[in-house]
Amino acid sequence: MQPKSLRTLSAFCVLFATVSLHARQETDLPITIQADSATVSELEGTSVYRGNVIIEQGSLRITADEILIESQALRPSTIVAKSIDETTGHARFEQATQGTKGNILAQGELIRYNVNLEKLEISGQASLTQGLDRYEGDNLSYDLPKGLLAVHSKDGADSRINLTINPKPGKP
Repeated sequence: MQPKSLRTLSAFCVLFATVSLHARQETDLPITIQADSATVSELEGTSVYRGNVIIEQGSLRITADEILIESQALRPSTIVAKSIDETTGHARFEQATQGTKGNILAQGELIRYNVNLEKLEISGQASLTQGLDRYEGDNLSYDLPKGLLAVHSKDGADSRINLTINPKPGKP
């Protein structure tokens, strides 16, 4: 049996910083939310939306069975999207980018997005697609400003990560 450090593989990929720049330009746009129900606590700075939730702001779109938004100074700071019912699918995070790398599509049972730090954490059958590149594992984290991606497998000998990375066009 291999130690956990050998079973867990981290894949790091430098992605274009324009993803972060594009996201920052959209933070002043209106946020639209659709859901079956909502519980909002202005005092605590939290809101919970349940039932086929769709949140959009500019090119950002987050969908899930349930979404928790934590706010600071009346601005979202953390968004947690989770899948409650396996039949309805995974939580999804979609973000358009301005770079040549392509748009981001992340899916998993739980997605945590730190708005201030622009970091995604995806767990439970996690996947992230950007352009033609695809990363899959049990857990995945993506630091958008740094362009740093880490993919981890579950504990277990038969659990592995899957990566599809396409060569960048360039001079031979």
